[in-house]
Amino acid sequence: MLNKVISVQQPYASLICYGIKTVENRTWKTDYRGKLLIHASGDAVTFPDSRYLPENYRENLYKRMESEDQEKAWKDAPESMLKYCWLLEQTYKFYGKDIDTETEHPDKWLKESAKKYGNLMPAQAIIGECTLSDIVQDSKDDFAEPNCYHWIITEPYTYNKPIINVLGHRRLWTFET
Repeated sequence: MLNKVISVQQPYASLICYGIKTVENRTWKTDYRGKLLIHASGDAVTFPDSRYLPENYRENLYKRMESEDQEKAWKDAPESMLKYCWLLEQTYKFYGKDIDTETEHPDKWLKESAKKYGNLMPAQAIIGECTLSDIVQDSKDDFAEPNCYHWIITEPYTYNKPIINVLGHRRLWTFET
């Protein structure tokens, strides 16, 4: 079966597959809508530290994390932020058992765990899929960049076992599964 694929650099490919990044920015558009495989290009990276998040998203996230009333702070949090925190928590449970999160900033312990345990986000692999439901130019999403086409991503899914050793291509391309 032939599937449409888009290559996206890490960590953004994983952020799409986990439902954290719901807009992909491109300088071009396509008439295609439907199932879209996500190919992780570039180098394999560890769980993304906060520099990969939009500035206003990052500020909002840290403000919530540092709030004294956690229940109130997270009550109206965007779903993508909750997914990011869930992914951070799962990463900690698996890789950060020996990292002191009470005294270390999450970005620091993620880097320390990466040194010890290796990369978490593969590259040169098809890592998941989603649905390309629309393309607009006026998305208000935190990840939307100005002067781009905003590819609206829905129904993200991360594969348990990525399809490895796959070279990417520019624009949309096809892959046989």
